[in-house]
Amino acid sequence: HEGARPGAGLLCFRGTPEAGFAALVHDHRTFGASDGTPRRDIDPWRQIEDWRRAITHRKARTYEPGVLIDRVSPTPLLMIVGLEDTVTLTDTGLAAYNRALEPKRLVTIPGGHFAPYTTEFARASAAAIAFFREHLASSGD
Repeated sequence: HEGARPGAGLLCFRGTPEAGFAALVHDHRTFGASDGTPRRDIDPWRQIEDWRRAITHRKARTYEPGVLIDRVSPTPLLMIVGLEDTVTLTDTGLAAYNRALEPKRLVTIPGGHFAPYTTEFARASAAAIAFFREHLASSGD
């Protein structure tokens, strides 16, 4: 997708450092600014491998997140769900949210899977920053 290029939507939440938060943005090999050939090659197994490398500060575990969603609590959970998502089906996301325990917040947006990074970027990033401020900001700020 086009959002992986510098200056495009997938360098999402670039406003969060100014708000006091850090975000990891991953650019799959052969997409965007990453090297590799053939260009725009979608290989799910290589993408999984890339994510594992990108998140080196955590132990990598492959699982279906929705299965364990009830274990996220008491960590606050924010889910931003596209109402026309055909990649991670909207119904699947909403069902996972319903199984999650409090504290949790659901933000639904028009559009599909990549809408939070493109057409609905302003709404999605505003929701994320508000959530981060509520749950991550120190009480002295």
